[in-house]
Formats: sequence, C-alpha cells, structure tokens
Amino acid sequence: DAAWEPGRIRSSRGTLRTTAVSLRSRDLEITPGAADGWRGEVAFRADLARLSSYSTGANAPGAIAAAGAVTGKALLRGVPEGTRLEANATGESLQLLRRQAAGVESLWSEPRLTVETKAMVRPAMRGDGTQGVGLDLEDLRVASQTVTGSAGGSIADVERLAGVRLSGGVQYDLD
Repeated sequence: DAAWEPGRIRSSRGTLRTTAVSLRSRDLEITPGAADGWRGEVAFRADLARLSSYSTGANAPGAIAAAGAVTGKALLRGVPEGTRLEANATGESLQLLRRQAAGVESLWSEPRLTVETKAMVRPAMRGDGTQGVGLDLEDLRVASQTVTGSAGGSIADVERLAGVRLSGGVQYDLD
C-alpha cells in the first residue's frame, strides 16, 4: 500500500521485484528535500551479474563486470541532522571479472563477504552553492575469508566522491 500526499510518500508495506533487484519495505516514509526525509525499514536483494549487464559496453573486451548476489537490510530513521542509517549486507559468490575476446578472466572472488555500518546521511552544501549529500560513517565493518576491517570517517560529497576522510584498519590474506 502507498499514499502520496503533497510533499510526502508513505507506505506501511511495499514490494518491488525485478530480475536484477528486489526491495521490500515496512513503515517507509519519504519526504523529498527534507534533511530527515527518510524513515522505515528496507530489505534488499541484488543480482550483480544482471546489474553489470545493464552498463554500456558490458560485453566489450576489457570490460569489468561483477557477479554474485547481495542481500541485506537497512533501518532508516530521520533526525534533524539527516537520516540515521543502520545497515547490513551479505555478498555470496562475489566476483570481479574482466571480459576477454576468448572468455572471462577472474580478477577477484570471495565466497562470502559481510558489511555492517552505522552512519548519518546528511544534506551538504557544495562550494558552488548546490545541494549535495554527505555521509558520516560512525562504524563500518567488513569481514570475509581474505579481508576484515573497520573504518570510520566522512565523505563530504558522496555524489562527487569529494572530501573523503576515512581512518581504520584492514587485515588481509592474499594467499
């Protein structure tokens, strides 16, 4: 169900299913343009191979493609500073592949990778006076067979990937 009011969209339960991405929401409320404009819970599943196939030149030699599945949940809570985000995701059978004229070259693979984060998504004013989106990572944790790590910090402008300030640690095993 969904209700569209002037300046606000509400849905107590919703589902979107495609061959590439599935989303399920509960108690979702979106107020475009408001700092605290997102509230609710969202569960997701994505087929990375299908998503990669949609990019221009995806089958050209040298093209990089992703494969595997990602599932997860996000809890969104609007606060005056922005939107508090608590999320977790699990990737299964993850791969990065390079297309070759005679097949595919595996660049990286990971049977299972988990990511958990607590963050604040906030409006940010750019130097040119336009509105952007900033991200403050309070706690980002990654774990897999070959890499584990944690980080915190901020990204001043997520869309332009500008003003990145992150710190943390990574442990990896490339054998």
